[in-house]
Formats: sequence, C-alpha cells, structure tokens
Amino acid sequence: MSEKIKSSLKTKRFTIEGYQLQYLNDIDTVQRSMNYYQDQLKTNYLQQIAVRLGYKADDQLEFTIDLKSDSRELKIKKIN
Repeated sequence: MSEKIKSSLKTKRFTIEGYQLQYLNDIDTVQRSMNYYQDQLKTNYLQQIAVRLGYKADDQLEFTIDLKSDSRELKIKKIN
C-alpha cells in the first residue's frame, strides 16, 4: 500500500472550540427533546384508541404495533 493511502487512513484529531462543543450539545438537547415529545404524542394517541375500545384512562397499558407490517394490528396489553 502506498504511503499516501496509508497516511489518508490515519485517524485525524481536531480540538474544537468551546462554542462549537456547546452547539453540538444544543443539537443533542433538541434531538432528545423532540424524541421525548414524539414518544409522548404516540403514547397519548394510543391511549385515546384504548379508551375508545373500553379501557379506562388510568389503566396501565402496553402497546405493540409493527408500523412496517401490512396487518396494521395494534396489540394492547393491560399491565397489573
């Protein structure tokens, strides 16, 4: 293998500035927040469906659905 190829495969290191690290941390915070709220919206929607099917609003439920499947089957399991 040529020296040029070997040198291009080496790990390069770069120290980022504090403001750059803060920017990356801010992006991470936004992503985690979005994931949290997305999960909350899904759960709330599934709980609305469960209430329409006869479950109580305060029931502890576990939902299972394969969003890729053509069956469109939602499984609801009451916990406790």
